[in-house]
Amino acid sequence: MNAERYGQVKKVFFEACALPPQERAAYVAQACGHDVALRREVESLLEHDDRSSENAWSRDVAVGIVGADPASSAEDRIDRRLLASACSAALPERIGRYRILSVLGEGG
Repeated sequence: MNAERYGQVKKVFFEACALPPQERAAYVAQACGHDVALRREVESLLEHDDRSSENAWSRDVAVGIVGADPASSAEDRIDRRLLASACSAALPERIGRYRILSVLGEGG
């Protein structure tokens, strides 16, 4: 995926995430138009985001994972740093049967 395509996917995904779940499908259909590949990619991310939420991950953590594209721009890297700092307070106490004790590290 090139940087331009990544930007399109990211924009539609984040905008869809900001909507109530019942409005997302209509928004994605409208935003993607006739671009079936874009629609499939965004729908896949939304599906994974929903599954992550069901498994005790916060939405912010799932969005942070989506932002991990090595071809991203400086703006995207800044977005990830801001998300990481905002997400650290939103981390769950447990993920499945595992208890979160502390932050092991950050950055990279």
